[in-house]
Amino acid sequence: MMTRQLLRRMMIEIIAIAIISIIVLAGGEWLAGNKADSRLQSEYSTEFSDVLPAADYRELYPSELSNFGDIKHLYAAYDDEGVEIGYIIDVVVTNRDGSSLHLLEGIRADGALVTGIKRINDESDPVEISSEELDQISLQTTGRKIPMALSSERHSASETDDTVQRLGGLCEGTYYAQRQFANRNGYIDYVEIDVTEGVITRVQWDAFNIDPTTPNRREASLTGAYTISGENWATQSYNLCHALIDLQDPARLAMKSDGTTEIVDGVTTNIRDFVELANECIDNSRAGFTKADYYEGMDLAFMRLFDMDAEELGVVNDDGFVVYSFDEYPNYFKAYDDAGNIVSDLNIREFVEYVNSGTVPSDEETTGQSEEYTDETEAASEPSASVYNDGSEDGIVNNSGDSVLTDSVDGIPMSEIVTYIEGLSGNVTASHNVLTALNTGYKFLKQYLDWLA
Repeated sequence: MMTRQLLRRMMIEIIAIAIISIIVLAGGEWLAGNKADSRLQSEYSTEFSDVLPAADYRELYPSELSNFGDIKHLYAAYDDEGVEIGYIIDVVVTNRDGSSLHLLEGIRADGALVTGIKRINDESDPVEISSEELDQISLQTTGRKIPMALSSERHSASETDDTVQRLGGLCEGTYYAQRQFANRNGYIDYVEIDVTEGVITRVQWDAFNIDPTTPNRREASLTGAYTISGENWATQSYNLCHALIDLQDPARLAMKSDGTTEIVDGVTTNIRDFVELANECIDNSRAGFTKADYYEGMDLAFMRLFDMDAEELGVVNDDGFVVYSFDEYPNYFKAYDDAGNIVSDLNIREFVEYVNSGTVPSDEETTGQSEEYTDETEAASEPSASVYNDGSEDGIVNNSGDSVLTDSVDGIPMSEIVTYIEGLSGNVTASHNVLTALNTGYKFLKQYLDWLA
């Protein structure tokens, strides 16, 4: 017979069993959760410790991430006491040609210092950068503050111990550029420079003629067949080339809007072609686009037009120059927008990049006639849009040291850039991609943490 006392005892036992079961289940879940978290932390540590060492990592999902589609994941890093020390940012930089670079980057919360970068090799069309190159640029960026830019993006040269002005970012080698159209006298100007240890050590400016019976401009000026006011052209070219070796920066030649300069003794000729071609050579050097690459780029243009290279076309003269003027194809070296409108002119290096990007229109769309080419060297002209103007007085060099070539980098004002690095010699694309990834992290953290510029 079930007595009241027995019933009470049974109820107590049932309640006790239930409590014990709940404790056991909760303890099991806690142990399982703790084990899962421990396993996750182990995975995080393996992935992140060489970018930003920490005792603990947690993925974050702030609303600000919605404004940064290139950032795939964000993690906070904590020390042993649970204090947040920095962030791991998982970011993908994609280029116009579809190639991409996937990086993990560590950034400290205090000081905005880069603690490390690491590549995630899962890109379908990866940017070409070797592990050695990544190590090289990691050494240049780690321990330094964001945002960053390449030294070559500074307009003004910096003083070095040997007092030689250096532009920054120049790759060693020989670099070349020539006009794509002959002037009214049949001359095609060219400039060639040598760069040694980041310094321009040799400069040559001359012009060959599309008429094979006409000597080059230097030779013609020495024989009196080509004349200009003042000293003969060969002497003026020599003086100008040596002035550039001394100054290193074409902007410091103080070219005025009429194409002349007053700071190089004995030079009265129009120097616009020289300045623009010298700048193109410098840009080619920064991109590692050598003289040999330039001639291959011209062959690419010829192959697309004629299915023949320069040798096969018979346009290489005895001195090895490619003597050809693209007068019949004035729209060939143009960039087009999606609507088919011309948006800019292209030099040979830019033409190669444009063709390789897969966005260049068909040859039938780009070879039509347009306005007649005008000779800027021998006729008065307006200032070229490609010539940098810092707003100072015409022909006056601004030596403040604060001028810059561009107003911004990755959408960040140049005045906000804290660190400049040399980048990778011969791999400007990868250099820019790494800095863009770091600068993307900066822009996000600036918004997320309310950093002041």
